[in-house]
Amino acid sequence: MKLLYIANARLPTEKAHGVQIMKMCEAFTQNGGEVELVAPFRVQSAQMRRVRNLWDYYGIRQRFKLTRLPALDLVFLDRYLPDRLFYLPFYVQALTFGVCAVLYSLLRRADVLYSRDWMFFLLWLPWRWWRKRTLVLEEHTFPHRGGWGARLHLAVSRRVDRLVVITQRLKELYIAAGVPAARILVAPDGVDLARFEELPSKEEARRQLGLPLVSKVICYTGHLFAWKGVYTLVDAASRLPDALLLIVGGMAQDREKLQQYLVERSIENVRLVPHIPPSEVPCFLAAADVLVLPSSAQQTISREYTSPLKLFEYMASGTPIVATDLPSTREVLRDGRDAILVPPDDPEALAKGLRQVLERPDRGRQLAAQARRDVASFTWERRAARILSFVRAR
Repeated sequence: MKLLYIANARLPTEKAHGVQIMKMCEAFTQNGGEVELVAPFRVQSAQMRRVRNLWDYYGIRQRFKLTRLPALDLVFLDRYLPDRLFYLPFYVQALTFGVCAVLYSLLRRADVLYSRDWMFFLLWLPWRWWRKRTLVLEEHTFPHRGGWGARLHLAVSRRVDRLVVITQRLKELYIAAGVPAARILVAPDGVDLARFEELPSKEEARRQLGLPLVSKVICYTGHLFAWKGVYTLVDAASRLPDALLLIVGGMAQDREKLQQYLVERSIENVRLVPHIPPSEVPCFLAAADVLVLPSSAQQTISREYTSPLKLFEYMASGTPIVATDLPSTREVLRDGRDAILVPPDDPEALAKGLRQVLERPDRGRQLAAQARRDVASFTWERRAARILSFVRAR
């Protein structure tokens, strides 16, 4: 099977979708697919300009073809525009890349066009009569807002051949919007277990990272957006003064905002670690006593849609997990089986859950061992195999 993966993404990127795209292309290749990733030339951040080797950065062992296409990238202008024009640079970039990607894909031999970008398929559909391809759209959100954009988005989702979604709730929403259930596959995100096969001990990991050997260490990795719940997390950490909270990652402007919050509230047991390559994340997870997923219930994306990559990495690390009790979380974790689940947006409840693990390490080890067994079902390779089987089914 020849698969063209069309990704309107800045690669490399600090964001998790870059990991997901690269790992899925590798996994499709490992399952016998002939994969070509098509991505735009983009204006890079200063941090990502320092990345010398894309394949090493994402830990790609089985390479695939990567093609770059032109795009008019004016996204950096969004900060200078009034609110009503905020999305204009994005649409200009998406449209110019989409046109190039459609022309390119019309000229390339392919059995499947795969993308997370509904706008690409919007531009492709008028040409469907000329080139018969299986169209697979992967969705991580649902267009709740009204307007022409949401209507076009839903129209595309109804016309593609296959729809891959990351949570059961997304499947329910797309069925309600008119997509036949038989054309929808629920496929949560995954993890590369090979990265977690030879982790250092907790003590060795702390020595490598320069962390105290005797302190209790709590770790969170990933972005610092409000819906991620990091402000609830630091408020919980203030209730655990004998523990050190490591927050690893995030964009520079988000770290500055969070640092200001810590200063204003005199929270001193939190250490912010700048963005690191994905390959360095497992060492931080191994160094911790407990890992935390504090997602907020206040936004739909975290409550119902998200399938966080960090969750599966946490499970693979062998370190116990405390997470907020949300529908999206419960699709993977079970309270008391492989994690401690606590009410969302409640610093006191989160602190209590963390304290349970810190004060009962034997219980934490039991939860972590079960999570490690459970995550074997959530590898990128298995996810790709399910998707390819779903695509081939008629």
